[in-house]
Amino acid sequence: MTTVLRFIRLSLIMAGLFSFSITAAAEDLIERFRLPVWEASSLVRQWLEQDGLVVEQTALSQGRLQINGTSVDGNGATWRIKLVPDSTLGSVATVVVEGDDIAEERVAGLVLFLREREGDDSSSGALASQVIPEPVLNQIGNVACIHVQANELSTQFTGFFIDQEGLVLCTAHDLLEHDQVKIMTNTGLFYEGDIVKA
Repeated sequence: MTTVLRFIRLSLIMAGLFSFSITAAAEDLIERFRLPVWEASSLVRQWLEQDGLVVEQTALSQGRLQINGTSVDGNGATWRIKLVPDSTLGSVATVVVEGDDIAEERVAGLVLFLREREGDDSSSGALASQVIPEPVLNQIGNVACIHVQANELSTQFTGFFIDQEGLVLCTAHDLLEHDQVKIMTNTGLFYEGDIVKA
């Protein structure tokens, strides 16, 4: 069964859809969403609070967030959701639920809630369209996330693909001294990068 789940997960990732994995306990979930971490965290907190949980959020390193929800009705249910940037406009959510008899059903409800808001201008996506200028939104498919390793420190910033061969235009100040450059597309694929001109 585990091999089948791994195969299904790999197939979905390769198809560019989303990754989905439930452990043997059927309470852990890993899901990829087309929502930036800041938007996904706002929606997750909203959903947990509407479900009657007390919610706490903690910022972790490298743009990751930990959201914890605790039941107030005394049944002992706890939710731990970690959000990790997957690309400039995507995130991966890891969900662990303990002490909830209908955890699988509730997790499915959260996933559906977030799926319905991917690219939905009527939710907090409307806020994104007010913050991100229209010319940038029109080029969203060309956004590149640049990961630079220099002197054992990591930096992450954005750029734009400007041709079909993979040329990326970005600011150069974070690239002047580097050991390694990796480019991530908005679909989550990584490529080795090199500086052509600064």
